[in-house]
Amino acid sequence: MDQELVTRAATGDHKAFSVLATNAFEGLFRTARLVLRDDDLAADAVQDALISAWLHIRAVREPERFEAWLRRLLIRACYAQRDRARRHRVIELHVDEAELVTRLSARRVVIDGRSVQREDDAPDTVRHRLEVYRRQTAPLSEWYDSLGLLSRIDASGEVADITERILGAFAPAADVR
Repeated sequence: MDQELVTRAATGDHKAFSVLATNAFEGLFRTARLVLRDDDLAADAVQDALISAWLHIRAVREPERFEAWLRRLLIRACYAQRDRARRHRVIELHVDEAELVTRLSARRVVIDGRSVQREDDAPDTVRHRLEVYRRQTAPLSEWYDSLGLLSRIDASGEVADITERILGAFAPAADVR
């Protein structure tokens, strides 16, 4: 790393900073991709780190430590990207309607020692609730899908398998803390 470029960039020289950023970009991107395991998140983290570097370059007291300082900014940006990615995920569980009706209408409650089906678990009531749910949820699902935030999960099968699928949807990045 050219210490003279760091010194010039710290005084506001845009061209010097541009050369530093260009020279560092590929290595930063490789590091971010290793941390985040996602090219788009990695590119965003590099961009965030470089913006932060430009805004705070005057804080670099020892130009020979610029690379280490920039990598620390990158790691912080990776953590922030990872946290944003985890917070902004929507899960939509899909199960065959016939299976749902069967599951829900099979529920029973015990009243006075007898197993009784609740009125709202009757098959026709369950079908109606599912229709209302679909009608009211479809526009929201489409919106989240258009933003790339929707993960559709097959919710048939064993609970442990379904749980694994759901957790997998929240794991676009490695937990590196």
